[in-house]
Formats: sequence, structure tokens, C-alpha cells
Amino acid sequence: MRGPQNASSNRTEAGRDRFKSGNGGPGNPSGFSVKYLAGASGSTNITSAVEHGTYRMKNLAPGQARVIRLVVTVKSGASVGTARAWLIRATSALDGTRKDAVKAAVKVVAG
Repeated sequence: MRGPQNASSNRTEAGRDRFKSGNGGPGNPSGFSVKYLAGASGSTNITSAVEHGTYRMKNLAPGQARVIRLVVTVKSGASVGTARAWLIRATSALDGTRKDAVKAAVKVVAG
């Protein structure tokens, strides 16, 4: 399963913001391997920073967005019907009440 997951700032006042992101859960549950990549394309691996809640998106102007791509690989031997989800949370560095979240889910449908 590959798909872009976005976390963006929708601040209405002037200026730029930084968001801190984290997944809030296990990176590689049984039967799956995951990695997080920066951007809609490319191979900049940000897995460790996202999993530890230290990944930062800098200089987000109002209306701008950044892409965090989650790549999930189902390992051989994973049981059909097994499902897992990953939640990515983003919190504004300038205003802790400004938050966003995206959840990705995968279910094994064939062995």
C-alpha cells in the first residue's frame, strides 16, 4: 500500500509555522514493515524521526501543505484478514492547539 499522507497548517494569520509529527504507535507490527518518506516522490527516509515524534516540517505558510508518504509492505506469511492502522499526528510548533491527523489502514486480502 502506498499513498501520500498529508499534514498541513491552515493558519489564518500571517507568518509561517512548523509542525512536529509523530505516529503515536508501533512502526512495524507483526506481519508488516513500514517506512515514512518525505514528499510525494523521492526517497528521503524520515522513519526514525516520525516514529520518535521528532520530525519537523518547517516554514509552512498559510494554506501550504507537506507530504509524508507511508509505505507499508506485507511480509510473507502474514495471515489473511490481518489488519493494521497507522496514525500520524501533527502539532503546530507555534500554537499547540493547532493539530492535524491522518490515519492509514491496511488489511491482508490474499496470501
